[in-house]
Amino acid sequence: MEEKVPLCLRLWQRLHIDFLLFIGLAAITAYGMLVLYSASGASEVMFQNRIIQVILGFTVMMIMAQLPP
Repeated sequence: MEEKVPLCLRLWQRLHIDFLLFIGLAAITAYGMLVLYSASGASEVMFQNRIIQVILGFTVMMIMAQLPP
């Protein structure tokens, strides 16, 4: 008998990403972005630069997850 796995979890498995670890990482990143925005005096330029770096980091993480060990 084949196990019934929800479609969204099958997608994460196909991408070789641990769903709970990814959600935890995204939550910590979001909190860090909130702290940065608050500490920078609501500087939009600094915040936009950091957003670009975060997106680039997540993109590299997704690419590296596809490479065999």
